[in-house]
Amino acid sequence: MSLNVVDDVSEFVREIKQGCWDKVLLQVSNLKIPLNKLEALHEHIFLEMVELREVEAARALLHQSEVLNQVRKGDPEKYMELEKCCNRTIIDVKHLYNGLSRQKKRNEIAKSLESEVQSVPPSRLMVLIGQAIKWYAE
Repeated sequence: MSLNVVDDVSEFVREIKQGCWDKVLLQVSNLKIPLNKLEALHEHIFLEMVELREVEAARALLHQSEVLNQVRKGDPEKYMELEKCCNRTIIDVKHLYNGLSRQKKRNEIAKSLESEVQSVPPSRLMVLIGQAIKWYAE
């Protein structure tokens, strides 16, 4: 059971749209998000790293992320395509994001994840209860 609450939904969405991936991943790690949405998020972060020529960081995410490991098991062809992205010398941004811009893809992900979370009032009791339930269940 997960309460899927964040301090501020609009801030959460803003961080996704601005690409503050360290903050987004930290928040998402405490939420119960459907696997397909997590895969889309992690894949997008990976592709942004490739676009920025942060190939080693992209490879680390690809090989060490549990979510992308699920992609490897469930859709090996897609995983191999991601692996090939690391080896490309010329990067076509339109190809990376399936014909969309980076920002449009971020907006899609933000909209998708926004429907999964709720805001909690300034009191942190709901967040603490949600985290306690999560850790108890594991």
